[in-house]
Amino acid sequence: TTTTTTTTTDRHRIRLTRLDPRATRLALERLLLSGAKCGLPIELVIEHVVRNSMHRSGVSGMKKMSPPVTGAQAAAQASDEDKMKVYVVFGGSSSQRRQSCRSGRHVYLTLKRIPTIDVVAVVLNNTNNNASSQLADATAWRLSYASALDPDQWDAPRAPDAGRFAPSKRVRADLEKYGWVKPSELSSCQDTMMHHHNEQRSTRFGALLAVASREGAIIFNAAHGGAGEDGALQQLCVSSGVAYTGSSPLASRVCMDKAATAKALVQRPVHGATCLPKRVVPASALVSKASDERGWGGRERVEGAKRLWLDIVSSFSGGGGAAPGAADTNNVTTLVVKPIAEGASRGVRRLMDERELLAYAEDIAKNQAPPFPYAYVFEPFFDASRAPWVECSFTLMGALGDLRVVGQSTIDARAKERARAVGHALGVEGCAVLDAFVNTDTGELIVIEMNTVPDMTSPDSTAFAHARNADPPIDAETLCTRALSLALVRRFR
Repeated sequence: TTTTTTTTTDRHRIRLTRLDPRATRLALERLLLSGAKCGLPIELVIEHVVRNSMHRSGVSGMKKMSPPVTGAQAAAQASDEDKMKVYVVFGGSSSQRRQSCRSGRHVYLTLKRIPTIDVVAVVLNNTNNNASSQLADATAWRLSYASALDPDQWDAPRAPDAGRFAPSKRVRADLEKYGWVKPSELSSCQDTMMHHHNEQRSTRFGALLAVASREGAIIFNAAHGGAGEDGALQQLCVSSGVAYTGSSPLASRVCMDKAATAKALVQRPVHGATCLPKRVVPASALVSKASDERGWGGRERVEGAKRLWLDIVSSFSGGGGAAPGAADTNNVTTLVVKPIAEGASRGVRRLMDERELLAYAEDIAKNQAPPFPYAYVFEPFFDASRAPWVECSFTLMGALGDLRVVGQSTIDARAKERARAVGHALGVEGCAVLDAFVNTDTGELIVIEMNTVPDMTSPDSTAFAHARNADPPIDAETLCTRALSLALVRRFR
């Protein structure tokens, strides 16, 4: 960013005049966060950046932008009784915590633009166990507007640093004194003002759900991985009588477990869709032997890895489980390994031989903090760069048994129909994203995984991008409100 400094009698006045196109994303986030600390909505900060840039360049005639509908304006348009109360829940202690915090911020800001919704950002801390009983005791922080804009402070499971949000009455007074903003332009929402940081408070997540139940609120689940995606959070919401976005506890648990997903598609087969054959290896077979001096030590260590490698490779002989013509598993020479219940490609690695298998095990033992995944999944490597196969994602949205593929107009209709059928077979509802290999000639699918809590970190995330390219286009606000509506449909089903 670039600033211009004007000296007055007793102090310096700093006015932002333009945005440097080379400015990093971090610099822009800091600018918006600074505005939020002073009670300035994002739209107002951007407006003044543009206005001052035009003034600097001698350009005039910019019309006043419509102010964001917040605070008193929103209250005038929708009474508290008419507003839908929504808690956007994110965080947790899974390996996808950072992604979850950014998804939560984006969803929170999207819903905040809707005057008929009263939205609160909630970050989960210390959810180190996936059991619903322990998730209920996890610490949940209700965030102020300024805090929700700064997800980096939530990357580690810890309490918020209140010192970073010191009172800003003097700063706000200076802004008004020097005419940078008018008093009427400052947001009247208490949670957008930095000096209300003391209203940030923590509670047990179970207690927050009890409050949500009394309020008739909806939980917008943006907690990726771990307890947020494996059915624990969903089961806790069901037990508390709270509507929530996404799939049922059972469907969430099945889709989070890659081996369970493959098994479900065997039990409920979909014509033209299947999974690559899989071999589940307990984590103890990898981690304990790699970290224990008595296991796989020296030459015996390499020989042990070789025996395990040959055992896994031989289990794929015969090509069982692959789509017709999809992969030749009679002569497997390369494997792919991944944690059985992780997302965002975490822990995924291509292995060429037993030495790379041993290196992978050592890496897990040395660098991954416990608790380890209880198992790892091995499957033959599939080269999606070979025509006619391509890797593709499908955004599915709808009620149970009534899913629709959002966007993807260029994809074969047969492939989209099979993607819907896979979603129905897995019991998916709400909004979910299916990753698969697609045969562009036949429309056949090889399912990679189903994400029941899809990435929503930015407007370019898969679900938002597909919605934007739909016919007619679906904006972010509409996509999020549809997810909320589907949560209510399930609650009253």
